[in-house]
Amino acid sequence: MKINLQLKNHLLRIVSIAILIFISTSVFAGNNSYLLEELSKDSLKKSETHKEKKEDKKQKRKAGIQTMKDLNSRFIISVNNVFASLDTRVTFKGHDNIFNLSLGLEENLGLPSQRVFIAGSFMYRITPRSGLYMEYYGINRRETHTANEEFIWEKDTISVGDSFSAYFNTQVASAGYMLSALKAPDAFLGFYFNLYLMYVKTGINTDIGDISGEIGLTVPLPNIGVIGMFKLTKWLNFNTTLGIFSLNTKNFGGTIYSLNISFLFKPVPWMGISLSYREFDVSFYDSLTQDTSYEIEYNFKGPALGLMFVF
Repeated sequence: MKINLQLKNHLLRIVSIAILIFISTSVFAGNNSYLLEELSKDSLKKSETHKEKKEDKKQKRKAGIQTMKDLNSRFIISVNNVFASLDTRVTFKGHDNIFNLSLGLEENLGLPSQRVFIAGSFMYRITPRSGLYMEYYGINRRETHTANEEFIWEKDTISVGDSFSAYFNTQVASAGYMLSALKAPDAFLGFYFNLYLMYVKTGINTDIGDISGEIGLTVPLPNIGVIGMFKLTKWLNFNTTLGIFSLNTKNFGGTIYSLNISFLFKPVPWMGISLSYREFDVSFYDSLTQDTSYEIEYNFKGPALGLMFVF
């Protein structure tokens, strides 16, 4: 009888423990289910919020682009006549220091220091905060001159009184990306990152033939700067760019500096007349051969008058 009572007590304990385990497991499972449901709801809300923000950004970008179209400020094509004063110097150096020839092409070789040339540019504002910019111009100069001093280049000599023709041709193209700190569709203030491709060909033709100092090369030069475009009044805009970059290594290097300040008068929404001041200065050096190196310093500055088409 005593044994039966003990068995009953053990069975009651086992049943009680089993019931407690079942209840705990059920509660835990219920809590887990609730937590999973809440996490799922939270994740869904975050996903919906993210989609709403993304959609809102798209709508704002579309609205900004449409505003630029309405204000005729998304595409800009500019053509300018530049009245430039030029200064060019070419230096040839022997690595063994046997010779060193430095020529001011305007001062020594008689190239014209004043030149009028056409520069064209294109700007595309992808969004109110970003855009693309491209520019091209070419300056070709040639002049026949009589030597007033003797020039020696390796085995060639230009004597006093010899007639010779000097030339210096440049073609410059640049393209880059603009990033603005402003959202305003009728204003742009930010930075640009440009790559210049500059083709230079210079040399001298004399009575004794072409001397060996002719140079023909294409030089890639990056440029980083600040750009600003502001609408001052209904009829007047102010634009400016300022860029500078320098790189120097043992065998190659250079410095580039550019400045453009302009006022744009817009008698009609899609066209304007620009009056500007421009400067461009570049110097670079490299080895022509294993025995010869060169350095070219080239700059121009002056006013410009042009037309700008905006749409």
